[in-house]
Amino acid sequence: MPVSPAHIDPDIVQRLWAKYFQPSARELVLEKGEFLLRQNQQNKRLFLVLTGEVAGFLESESGNRHEMFRSAQKMFVGVHSFFSESFSAYADVIALQRSTLSYIEYDSFTQSEQHTLIEDFAPVIVHELSARQRFTQNMMLAKESALKKLYLTEKYASLGQMAAGLAHELNNAIGVINGNSEWIANEVYEYFRNTEIETIFSYFDRGFKTGQTLSSQEVRQKTRQMTERHKMPAGAARKLAQIDFDAHKLSQFSGVMDLDEITDRMHHFWEMGVAIHDILLASKHAVHVLQSIKQLSVSDQERSLLNINTTLTEALTLLRNATRVVNVDFRPGDLPELHANHGELVQMWVNIIKNACESMSGAQTENPTLFIETGRKRNAVWVKIANNGPCIPKEFLQQVFQPNFTTKKDGLSFGLGLGLAIVQRLVDSYNGRIEVKSVPGNTAFEIRIPINLT
Repeated sequence: MPVSPAHIDPDIVQRLWAKYFQPSARELVLEKGEFLLRQNQQNKRLFLVLTGEVAGFLESESGNRHEMFRSAQKMFVGVHSFFSESFSAYADVIALQRSTLSYIEYDSFTQSEQHTLIEDFAPVIVHELSARQRFTQNMMLAKESALKKLYLTEKYASLGQMAAGLAHELNNAIGVINGNSEWIANEVYEYFRNTEIETIFSYFDRGFKTGQTLSSQEVRQKTRQMTERHKMPAGAARKLAQIDFDAHKLSQFSGVMDLDEITDRMHHFWEMGVAIHDILLASKHAVHVLQSIKQLSVSDQERSLLNINTTLTEALTLLRNATRVVNVDFRPGDLPELHANHGELVQMWVNIIKNACESMSGAQTENPTLFIETGRKRNAVWVKIANNGPCIPKEFLQQVFQPNFTTKKDGLSFGLGLGLAIVQRLVDSYNGRIEVKSVPGNTAFEIRIPINLT
């Protein structure tokens, strides 16, 4: 970003003009594109722009020109070379339009007059130094930003290539598994529905449709109640507890068949239903993982005006099974609409919420709770998603957004460690920011997205 080398108080300019330029200064007219100074050229003139506009450019080793400053009416040019002992111009100065400049010659002043000149122009010199400092800072920040963007571009390009290859290899296999598992499940369901008695089939149907609904603690509690109240063997009581059987209905099986036999059959068919339910769930999850991988190589999705609260509600709906065993405290704020892609935002929330639920479940967190809050701060909306599960170790906080990083240790996991890497990519695509803070009992992700998205 070019800066003005000496845009100072007009009264100071007027005073300097009246004292030094008006009595004996000469004028110079430049046509558009004409050079006033060339880089490293000797210069003992101090210029004041009367009309038009000039700009200073530096040429890099690659031959590209970079604009350093612009000077318009009542602004000085050549301050650096005029007041330095080198008298060497540090940049090419070119007229951006037809311009008229007034100038004075350094050699036209006596030595004592030169000292007075320096004193009178001290504010101009200070402004010149300040402008150079600001320019250097801006260049440093711009370079840092460019390097960060280049790094992210290269990182996501590599991820995109990996994702494209992986998706290609898995797409057909997962498609076959997903399609055939649904077909087999429906065939088995219809077969049992037509061949088994209603009582037995009802437990297959329950397992098929809802999976295992009771927690381990609830099963233990129900088993204890059955053994104590109905004097049942522990094995049979546990099976009936798992299928959430109402012990008061035991009397209806009296004289029909042996209690152990009916218990085994109900539990067996319920187990088959749960197994098919879990296979279908895993198959659908595999499809979701594949879609997430594909997203790594996709950008610039179609965007429209939407409300972030709506996308969070949809994410919670999609994760109903995962959030069923946790408390959800959702506090939506009053938010403006954003110009964003609906699917991308839902995917962001799904990945973060799913990680939170899995973390609390894996640690068997007591009273697991998911906290979601949204709001607006100045020119951005923010979303905070927190949970009361285990702490992310401090040494891992900077790694959680890296591909293939996961803190999962035990049990079967379908994730590839790409969830938060995808979140980071999507947040970056909206020029947003994501932060994670974690202490025992409180891990929070906060996302900020600028409101003025185009």
